[in-house]
Order: sequence, then structure tokens, then C-alpha cells
Amino acid sequence: MYQIKIDNLLGLKISTVGLIASEKIKEFYFSCVGNVFSTVEAEGASRNSLNFYMISRISNEGQTTHAEQQLHKKGARLVTEKHIAAVDDTFEFRKIARHEVNDRQFVGQWDENGRYFAIAGRKSSQLDKTAKSIRFYNMFGELLMMYNDIYSLDQLRFRPRPNDSLNDNQMKKLKKEYKKKYEQLFKNEETTEKKVASDIVKDQRKKIRDDFLDNFYLPLRRQYEKDIEKYKNLFPIKESDMEKEPATTKDIYAFKEVISQRKVDF
Repeated sequence: MYQIKIDNLLGLKISTVGLIASEKIKEFYFSCVGNVFSTVEAEGASRNSLNFYMISRISNEGQTTHAEQQLHKKGARLVTEKHIAAVDDTFEFRKIARHEVNDRQFVGQWDENGRYFAIAGRKSSQLDKTAKSIRFYNMFGELLMMYNDIYSLDQLRFRPRPNDSLNDNQMKKLKKEYKKKYEQLFKNEETTEKKVASDIVKDQRKKIRDDFLDNFYLPLRRQYEKDIEKYKNLFPIKESDMEKEPATTKDIYAFKEVISQRKVDF
């Protein structure tokens, strides 16, 4: 691992930060924070582990080193000269957390700010129907949340975040134009959402109605129609008894002339 610095005198300077054994490392994920990274390392034929490392700086301020150099000057004897120089700071990789990786095929990702890390299982092929898992960690390797038994999982992405915020002029322009750009779009989405909700309510009502008709009303009606004669005999009033009497008329006279005629039922 290397560190890049810009020196006012020397220009671009690249120095070695340190080395880490790579025989077991299968995946390497560097956080944009700058001093945190994670690796997936093989622990066996079918076992992997997720490891979090923090790069710690070790200050060597005040310490110096020297080297001996043989100089040969013309007309002078061979002398030894000592050069004293300051010692650069050193770094070490500290493992701060370790977790088991449950999925054989996986994908890992840091969020854009380097605060959270996620690792998730992925399909080995289009025919892979096995359950996968998702796990979220903070930058110190602490488990925050996990989801198990997710089928057909193949990719995981963090929501992108803006690099900066809008200035005052851009905010004013946005407030003026947002109705023109987004009002119809919002109305269309709102209409679609209402339609979906309405369709759900209609389907629920239809299900209740069909359940009532199929399991209660129609079976009872068929049974009643099958035994209609039995129920007729049980009814105390017969149909012949319910015949209406002949309608009578009532005349309204005015000066011995009929001006209207109405039927009266008793």
C-alpha cells in the first residue's frame, strides 16, 4: 500500500505505507475515508471471513538516523562522514473486526462517504435459486443490520448522494420551474398510485362478495329451491288468499259534472 503526497519542493511524492499478506485475500475494498479498508479472506475450502482494518500512523517525531559514507578528496586521506536525517512516520494495519461470510458468491461495497459497508450474496448463475443474505456494517466493523433468506438476490447498490448543495440562485430557479417540470409528473404518479390502491380495494371487495355468494348465499338458495314445496306447505297464508279485490272508483263532482276519477284500493 502506498501514500501519495504533493511536496512544494519535490513535487509528487509516493511513499510505501506498509505491506499486508495477500495469500488468503480474495477481495479488497478501500474506504474513501482514507484510513479504513476491508478484505475477504479465505479460511478454508468453503469458508470466508470479512475483516476490517484501520491504518494507524506511528509518529517518529524527534527521532533521527545517520549513515556513514566514505569520501575520497583529492590530495586528502580517506575520511568517514556522518549524515543525520529525520525519521519518517511509520504505519501499521490493525485488524478491528472479523465476521464470517455466509454466502459463497458475494459482492461488497462501501457507501460514497465511507461510513458504511455492505456485503451481500449473489447468484452464481441464472438457475441459482438458493437463499442469500445482506449484512450492513459501520466503518469500525460493527454489525448494524442483516437480512437472511432473500431469494434471487444478485446486486446491491447504495443510493447515490450529491457532491454539493445548490446555491441561492439555483434554489430560486428551481422553485420557479419545479411546477412546470414536475407538476404533471407528480399528478401522473399520484393518479397511478390512487388507481393501484383503488384496484386493491376493488379486488378485496370482490373477494369478500364472491366468498359470500359461493359459500353462503348460493348454497342456501339451491337448498331452498330444491325444497320449495315443503316451505310452501309450511307457510300459513296461501297464494290464493292473497288475491286482490276488484278496485272501486270514486268520482269527484263539481256542478254535477265529473272532473276526475280515481281508483281506490281497500
